[in-house]
Amino acid sequence: MKRLERLFAGETPGRIEHALPRLFPEVSAQALRRAIKARDVKLEGRRAGPGAMVYPGQHVQVYVDDASVEDVCVVFEDAQYLLVNKRQGIETQGAENSAEAMCARHAGVPVFACHRLDAQTGGLLLMAKSPEALARAQAAFAAHAVEKTYLCRVCGIPAPRQADLTAWLYKDAARARVRILDAPAPGALSIRTRYRVRAEEGDTALVEVALVTGRTHQIRAHLAHIGHPILGDDKYGDRALNRRYGVRRQQLWAVGLTLWDGRRYAVEAPFVQKPRKETDCPP
Repeated sequence: MKRLERLFAGETPGRIEHALPRLFPEVSAQALRRAIKARDVKLEGRRAGPGAMVYPGQHVQVYVDDASVEDVCVVFEDAQYLLVNKRQGIETQGAENSAEAMCARHAGVPVFACHRLDAQTGGLLLMAKSPEALARAQAAFAAHAVEKTYLCRVCGIPAPRQADLTAWLYKDAARARVRILDAPAPGALSIRTRYRVRAEEGDTALVEVALVTGRTHQIRAHLAHIGHPILGDDKYGDRALNRRYGVRRQQLWAVGLTLWDGRRYAVEAPFVQKPRKETDCPP
């Protein structure tokens, strides 16, 4: 058995069935359900079963079979770089279960994230296997020689169906969120977000987004600013609406990456009901 432990950093209490998949995204959903049923979950050192509530700041432990802990989903790998399809709920850097740490264990060498994805955003994430490879990639990102494409599901149908949006983004570090402004302001950075509606799904839409600038929470905040928040995003969206739709995961995925040398990679977002490709991973 493998013991995994995390600190629940959610903003509000939640049922254990809903909290564990966010806390332990590398563990299969079936294994987490088994652990809950068998009371192989501990909250602050005490066993917890189905229906238990997890509160912000609580220490959570779960015991699962080694085989149920999934490895990283590799899309491409060579001597210099590792491209993975990151699962939701995994930080890019910093944590013990970060994408960077998991990729380092996979590669057997230290790796460095060339760019970032929010923890609740899944998709293509490029890692470098050396400081030299990292510097080369970061220079390409800074020169806008790398194209990043995202797919999201939003509330409502954006009009026009295609647009090139500009605004200013102010980062409120104390609240860990950003604000979008329609005019320049002290401390605000200019942003540019291109989108096109790819499909309508009732009163929601699948929207493809291309980032011209890549600021913190840019897609989530910018789309919410124009009245079309991403489903499953409780920070910038509508929590009550997310619950009404039964969506608990942020429906935003980095689906395309074109590197500076012209190589193109693509995966499918798990919330799109289509057959999976080999490079797709479960959410």
